[in-house]
Amino acid sequence: MTMLTVRVDEVTAEAVDYLVSAGDVPKSQVIRDAILDMARRVRRAELLKEAERLRDDPIDLAACREALADMEELRAW
Repeated sequence: MTMLTVRVDEVTAEAVDYLVSAGDVPKSQVIRDAILDMARRVRRAELLKEAERLRDDPIDLAACREALADMEELRAW
């Protein structure tokens, strides 16, 4: 495991201490969990932005409409 040294302000240090005492976990675990949580949130935001871009893509929308029209023609009555 790689060692990382972090400097935090007093408010952050108190938050870490609170999480350590509330969850009965080591400080290093609190920090790891916070970093991973932030990475997940950033990734989710990136995926949402990409999904919105695709949703609003006029070329993709036209292709979807065309495919739906083709499928409608093939639908069995």
